[in-house]
Amino acid sequence: AVCRKLVKKHPRYLDNSRVKVEQLRRLVGMLITAQQQNSGVTTGASSAGAGTGADDANADLANLGDLQRVDEDVLAAAKAKMGVEFDKNFVGPGHPDYVYDKAVDFGEPESDNEWDDE
Repeated sequence: AVCRKLVKKHPRYLDNSRVKVEQLRRLVGMLITAQQQNSGVTTGASSAGAGTGADDANADLANLGDLQRVDEDVLAAAKAKMGVEFDKNFVGPGHPDYVYDKAVDFGEPESDNEWDDE
């Protein structure tokens, strides 16, 4: 979400012909890590590896604890990191894997449940 907003706000400088999306994601990840280090938050991620894997990002977010009870700057950094992960996994119009109105059949339920018997 952060990368997409940056591209929308500054398309003249950040369009795909000038800057690759992965470069922008790495830059945002490094900025988030630097901000966290300056504010005294340690998540166990180095600036070189920031935002490189979903497992690393999820572990970093889990280390922050309850996001309902953290400072505003820590919350903003966590939201930015979640936005980077969202952008990595986002499949929208224009993406080669995008399917309009995708329907998936999950088969019969494995266990009995009452809430979807209708």
